[in-house]
Amino acid sequence: MDQTKLRLAPSEPPKGTVMLPASDMPNHYWHLAYLKDFRVIWEVYIAVNQIEIVPTLFENQQNRLFVGVEQGVFVIDTSNGAIVSHIIDTSYVQWIEQTLLGFVLVPAEDELLAFSASGSLLWRVTFPDIMTDIKEKDGQLEISDVSEESYRLNLMTGKRLAIETHQIQPLRKKISPYPPCHSIPLTSCSL
Repeated sequence: MDQTKLRLAPSEPPKGTVMLPASDMPNHYWHLAYLKDFRVIWEVYIAVNQIEIVPTLFENQQNRLFVGVEQGVFVIDTSNGAIVSHIIDTSYVQWIEQTLLGFVLVPAEDELLAFSASGSLLWRVTFPDIMTDIKEKDGQLEISDVSEESYRLNLMTGKRLAIETHQIQPLRKKISPYPPCHSIPLTSCSL
């Protein structure tokens, strides 16, 4: 029986292997090995600044492994270890998730990256603040941030869509207990 497994562990600096830079100031390394039937099929090292930030991993049905850590997002072909895509200039990766339509989203603090299931970058959008929630509905993404702002994006294109806001109209006109100022001389008008 085929058994496929990922192994992720902190590591010493590697020698002569594939290095993925996830930070502009790497001080530590993560060793990522892809095993099949208990044998290492391929391995890479991820250079990071902080070893306390554990890489986020997501493998889809198209033999693509999405890896996000610090400022790097990498897509690796699990059949041979080839790097399909790499982004090394994003803000800190928060999580990785797949949409109902099969796109892979990578929220990175104030930036959202969308990849196809095969690992190609489709679009990337920057926001004014750190994202806290993403909801998918009818081919759109509804995004909230820490300052309680909301955004809506077209999932296919990443283009911003207008957010419908509903103004609540008062049921009746507010009546002031004071007479209108224009009927009283200005010197005696007080509210």
